[in-house]
Amino acid sequence: MLSQNIKLNKDKVKKNLIGWSIMLPSLILFAFFIWIPLISNIQYSFYEIQGFNREFVGFQNYIDVFRDPKFMAAFTNTFKYVFYSIIIGFIVPIFLGLLLSETTHFKGFFR
Repeated sequence: MLSQNIKLNKDKVKKNLIGWSIMLPSLILFAFFIWIPLISNIQYSFYEIQGFNREFVGFQNYIDVFRDPKFMAAFTNTFKYVFYSIIIGFIVPIFLGLLLSETTHFKGFFR
């Protein structure tokens, strides 16, 4: 019984190693092209960078952005666009689908 469990564990480990070896190249590429730039940009956002000179400014860059009226206008427009897209692309079709499912006439025509 014990030797059978050891064999099952070896098979499991072998399957896991095969799976990880298949996924490893894509995980490395994902980390290299997504996570590393994301973390670097978050770090850079706390600095004032001019050429090769960096000066730590903390949250001042974020404060400047949120005080900018152009940013707030763009943020408001983006929020409106997302809101109306959800209404037009999700809620209206659901409502129309419910209406059509309740009709008894012309069901075949609408399908």
